[in-house]
Amino acid sequence: MFPSTEEGPEDDSAKHGGRVRTFPHERGNWATHVYLPYDAREEFMDLLDTLLFHAQTYVPRLVRMEAFHLSLSQSVVLRHHWIHPFVQALKDRMASCQRCVPRAPLCLSSPSPPRLPFLS
Repeated sequence: MFPSTEEGPEDDSAKHGGRVRTFPHERGNWATHVYLPYDAREEFMDLLDTLLFHAQTYVPRLVRMEAFHLSLSQSVVLRHHWIHPFVQALKDRMASCQRCVPRAPLCLSSPSPPRLPFLS
């Protein structure tokens, strides 16, 4: 009721696998990103387990993720009233994209600042 006395939700990274927000939560804002889910095959999981075993020697707090995805964007902030137009624009732009199957792993670092080039 009184903005100067109202406190936002407490951010507890333990509830989110240790992940930390890159920007503070603000009422009315929604953090979002665009991604493709990745259904990991047994070979991938075996490799991951081997790498994780060795990496935990140096960083003991590392844990195996439950689900995987390919990020197509960084996290960006949307106001609530922007969500529907954002989703519609994304659907419109992606409708003409053809499905493809990658043949080799590809790792790219994210550009800064966050942007969604396919919506510009």
